Amino acid sequence: MNENRNIVLEKQKRRYELILELWKKVNGKEYTDVNFWKVADNLGFSKDEATEIYHYLMNEGFFSSRRAGGGVSLSHRAIVEIENSISNPQQSTEHFPATVIQNFNAPVGSVQNGNHSISNVNQNIGQNFSEILEQLAIIRSQFQSSSVADKEDFIDIVNDLEKEIIKENPNKSKIKGFLTTTKDFAVKTGTELAATTLAKLIESQIGIKG
Repeated sequence: MNENRNIVLEKQKRRYELILELWKKVNGKEYTDVNFWKVADNLGFSKDEATEIYHYLMNEGFFSSRRAGGGVSLSHRAIVEIENSISNPQQSTEHFPATVIQNFNAPVGSVQNGNHSISNVNQNIGQNFSEILEQLAIIRSQFQSSSVADKEDFIDIVNDLEKEIIKENPNKSKIKGFLTTTKDFAVKTGTELAATTLAKLIESQIGIKG
């Protein structure tokens, strides 16, 4: 992941953390006041960072009203986006990618000792799941930058791999197949290191060896 992408993801993560906390403070209700600066301070945001996020959220229409002293109420648009992100953490929203959302609302799942499935249990695989998704993003970027003619087909394979991994009941055989194809193409494009890292993450975090 290049430096610029890291910067953008960190900004998105901080914005999401703050807007999610505002949503919690108003219990997901519109027309309910909450003090923006107090919430930001309680989360440990500096004044400068909080101010930057305040203007971003304001300009994107996340506030339906604002008052002197930092009082804000969330707009319908903001509440819908946050609730969608909580209900479907595997899906990106207009302002926040799935990799950011899953830092706070990761899907659940754990390995089942069978041939084809991962059982759906109430256990969050947490931060390392985001590492898998970030590694997939790195591979997508590397494939996109390659000069190989059929790169779009293999980018689709990476996308299919991501979709399967984030399912509540992913298919082990499909993941292994997608991962093998991804690794084969990585050899053609000189990106074996990224693919190997991905394979190790998948094996260590969800128990599937590709």
